[in-house]
Amino acid sequence: MAKAVCSFGRENFVADISNIYTPKDLSFSFGKSTEKQGTTRKKPIAYITEINLIKVSFKVHLSRRLGVDVFSKIEAWKKMAEGKDTYAFTIGGKYLTKNRFFVESVSVDAKEINKKGEIVTADLSITIEEYAGYGVAMLSKTEKLNDYE
Repeated sequence: MAKAVCSFGRENFVADISNIYTPKDLSFSFGKSTEKQGTTRKKPIAYITEINLIKVSFKVHLSRRLGVDVFSKIEAWKKMAEGKDTYAFTIGGKYLTKNRFFVESVSVDAKEINKKGEIVTADLSITIEEYAGYGVAMLSKTEKLNDYE
């Protein structure tokens, strides 16, 4: 099997001869929140109030013709979206952050349904958010990428 392009928990995004399951339109945001107070001469003073959590969005095209079990993938993402578990997220084998992520939302656009009522192709829009709450399980220095495959 081909090496994962990206991974999120047990979902390994791969592209090989028998299976194409890769993210597209991958975007993520980083930042901080500030508060403006008072002035020094003519400009307000900006205070950093917090570092924002990382949010990642991407789309996945699912197709039976490309070797993907469409309904199983939809069910797996639904389970993650409704669950409380957090997962590591990697791009090219590297962690985006040492914190884990949870699935914030998943939307499904079933593009093709055959006469048996089976979804043949679908597009998923997925948003995950960094989890850095009290008592968060961070990746330890000894954890390896293979622990999540």
